[in-house]
This record gives sequence, C-alpha cells and structure tokens, in this order.
Amino acid sequence: VWDIQAQEKHNKANAKQDELTKRRELEAFIQQTIQKANKLTPSTTEPKSTRIKQIKTNKKEAVTSERKKRAEHLKPSSSGDEAKV
Repeated sequence: VWDIQAQEKHNKANAKQDELTKRRELEAFIQQTIQKANKLTPSTTEPKSTRIKQIKTNKKEAVTSERKKRAEHLKPSSSGDEAKV
C-alpha cells in the first residue's frame, strides 16, 4: 500500500513538472510569435486619422469598381438578335 502511494505521489510530481515545462515552452512560443508579428507589422508614422482616410478612400474605390463590373454584366447585349413583333 505504501509503495503504491509513493509511486502515485512520484507520478503526480513528475506530471506536474512536465506540465510546468510544457507551459514554459508554450509561453516562450507565444512570446516569439508576438515578437515576429511586431517585426512584420509596418511602422506607422502617419497619424491615425490619415490612415483611416486612406482606408475609406480605398473602400470607396473598391465599391465603385464592383458596381461598374455589375452594371456591365447586367447590360443587355445589342447584337441585333431581337425578335420582330
């Protein structure tokens, strides 16, 4: 009985140690990922309002070009194949 209890205690201690090791590895991985992401993001020297204006103008241009594409798609073709009544 004491041997079993000692073995269980030893197993729990090892499991806890493994858990702490894995947790540290995960934390290090997360920190590395954050650092990589920070390096890859472009530095913004422009004010926030200017960036937002640029985003809005780009969005307007995208919407208008999409509308033009849809309008061209919906136009009837004038190929002369109309039926005579």
